[in-house]
Amino acid sequence: MNTTNKPGVVTVGSINIDLVVKSTRRPLAGETFPGESFAIYVGGKGANQAVQAALSGVTSYMVARAGADVFAPLVMELFDQTGVDRTFVTTDPVGSGIGHVVVDAQGDYSTVIVARANGNLAPADIDHAAAAFSDSQVLLLQLETPLPTVRYAAAKAHSLGLRVCLNAAPALAIPPDLLAFVDLLVVNTIEAQMLLGERAPLSDLAAVRSAATALADGARDVVVTLGALGAVALTRNGHWHAQAGYTVPVVNTIGAGDAFVGELAARMAEGMALDQALRYANAAGALAVTRHEPQGRTPERAQIEAMLAADLLR
Repeated sequence: MNTTNKPGVVTVGSINIDLVVKSTRRPLAGETFPGESFAIYVGGKGANQAVQAALSGVTSYMVARAGADVFAPLVMELFDQTGVDRTFVTTDPVGSGIGHVVVDAQGDYSTVIVARANGNLAPADIDHAAAAFSDSQVLLLQLETPLPTVRYAAAKAHSLGLRVCLNAAPALAIPPDLLAFVDLLVVNTIEAQMLLGERAPLSDLAAVRSAATALADGARDVVVTLGALGAVALTRNGHWHAQAGYTVPVVNTIGAGDAFVGELAARMAEGMALDQALRYANAAGALAVTRHEPQGRTPERAQIEAMLAADLLR
């Protein structure tokens, strides 16, 4: 538990074991195609974001279920190495969540996930983690665990005065009774399109702004990430912030969005204004794509601040 009086982020979310294949391209339907390499990493949006928050200098609590299987030591070792408090990570006999990932030569990827233990995360797990909630300023959520549990966690955090940050990924229909508790909604353009039921891609800034306005609904802050082009934010008060992207070599995009979200939550926990927090998050995401390993090598705060100082914006 936190004995340093540092700001805290409590992440309620998924832990996956990522089985990652690298290949020159992703296979077509029905095609068998040779890969170039294979590796196993600890992943899952929840775990990735909790690691980023920890490496960026806040107290980072993880509330999750890990499989009671051969992968469990990998999870616990990563959390211990990166400083994530795993007091409220419960082992589950169903087995670890699995992500099957294919990465192409451009660093883009496709993933199929199987929830397994993540699918059993329940309101009782949230109640068990009461101390983490009382010790944090921000609750960080994603949509890789059951929606009733996500909503329960959001309601609990709201009642305690925490800021609730929801990364709506993977994109699902968000129940209004969950969205009512969300202070900050973070999506990429595809997720924004899916949440709004739009047929056409958000292909220009005007479309992105229109989508952000609809998602904010005057009740919450919204951040839409734009990949290499950076991000835009709309506050509930109607103020816009645009953050340009960085010119960096892209090696692997796995986990870049999670680095962005975890960093954003960490800076929010410190009380940083959204426009300034967006700068840090943008730098974290940019650094993440320059690295081969998608988990356990996320950028630390000093590296992020060096990136900001270098000013490599497009």
